[in-house]
Amino acid sequence: MPNPHKPDMNEPGEALPMPPRARANAPFRGKGLEGHYAIINKWLEIVTQIPEVKAVWLVGSLTYNTATPCSDIDLFMAVDDEAYDRLWGSLQAKIKMLEGFAPYHPMGNAGFVRVLSETGIVIELGVHKVSELNDLSFYFSWEFLLCRLPQEPQFTAFSHENPQDGWPCRHELSPQIVAKFSQEAMFELAYIAAPFYNHEYESAVTCIDKARLLFLRVLYRHLGLKYAKKYKHLSTVLPVDYLAHYRMSFVQGTGKPEFGPLAEAAIRTFTLMGQYLQEMSERAGGGFDEIWFNRILTLNKTRLQVFMDNTIPVSEP
Repeated sequence: MPNPHKPDMNEPGEALPMPPRARANAPFRGKGLEGHYAIINKWLEIVTQIPEVKAVWLVGSLTYNTATPCSDIDLFMAVDDEAYDRLWGSLQAKIKMLEGFAPYHPMGNAGFVRVLSETGIVIELGVHKVSELNDLSFYFSWEFLLCRLPQEPQFTAFSHENPQDGWPCRHELSPQIVAKFSQEAMFELAYIAAPFYNHEYESAVTCIDKARLLFLRVLYRHLGLKYAKKYKHLSTVLPVDYLAHYRMSFVQGTGKPEFGPLAEAAIRTFTLMGQYLQEMSERAGGGFDEIWFNRILTLNKTRLQVFMDNTIPVSEP
């Protein structure tokens, strides 16, 4: 029989380990998870009736004390090798395996399956052959809900201090990769002042949002971490200094629409991005034209200085 989740498993006295760097002051962790457990148990009742299902395990926030009512459910299952194609090798087979989650809305089928429950909880299910189990690795921790094998498989845990070891970038850093990031950054930088001079506040916000997301991609690539793994838990995968620099790219204003704080955020973002690109270029052996980047950065600092020095009103939409 499986070891079903119980709604009280995260009550005081049942403390579970938490990844280092995870924010410890989140007040909703471990609360309001009854819906998650109900979904898991309903599905388990069905899949445990399939004799070829040899193991079911849970990974993700539900196993290491960071789950909230907004968390997803990450499930994996191992089946007999000879039954894999019949149980998981076709769309119809996968639909059959998902019956315990009904009603649901399908959201993706890329090796694993992702569905959305009627209560708004995202569920991901992956299936492996029994012969593959010794080669699997997962982030931080996991919990078996069912095991019909002689003993529980011993998976490899990603290093929580170096998540890039578990989710590395697909390609080794090269001058070509650095050049691609640099060209994209230079393009965004060249146009960053245009919406300010056009008095297009919404467009200026959009340009800075694009620059910030590019900066986040640069941070991931600089770290060697596949984008955008664990983006809902950045504090667990990005070092403290990376997070501090990323936060500096945010607009820091009064809450009212103003061009000055936008201009300041734009300059901070591109200044930091240039520093990271330069470090990446040094590691890769080239790809970043520091002279040209700094030339365009200095030019746009001058262009935006008037917005940083003066309170220029924003027109009503």
